[in-house]
Amino acid sequence: MSGGMRALPPQSVSILRWESEGGSLTAPTTPLYGRDQIDGSETATPRRFSKLRNDDGIAEIRIGMREFECIGASPPHDHPHVYLNMGLSDSMLCPYCATAYCFDTALAPDSVMPRDCLYRQC
Repeated sequence: MSGGMRALPPQSVSILRWESEGGSLTAPTTPLYGRDQIDGSETATPRRFSKLRNDDGIAEIRIGMREFECIGASPPHDHPHVYLNMGLSDSMLCPYCATAYCFDTALAPDSVMPRDCLYRQC
């Protein structure tokens, strides 16, 4: 571009368009990244996410966390393992298997209903 102007990255353009249509950005109350804290040190501890599965094709899984890993079905029928973050939303769909996850404030952190949707490696 001429005149010293730089192009905005595509995601910035989408945010600007969304804000001009009445949307607003608010700071999340919980960290949205995979670290317990970002303090500038190289020793920050990586967070562990609960692995969730949907072997029975359940329409909706209720969860007590907003960050988790979806694996689809149990191995060897799993899809690529994806880390999902609801942010401030109370529900979301996995982009691979379309499982609906709904945040439930009545559940303890790291709790899942039905319980067998929590995948534990042996």
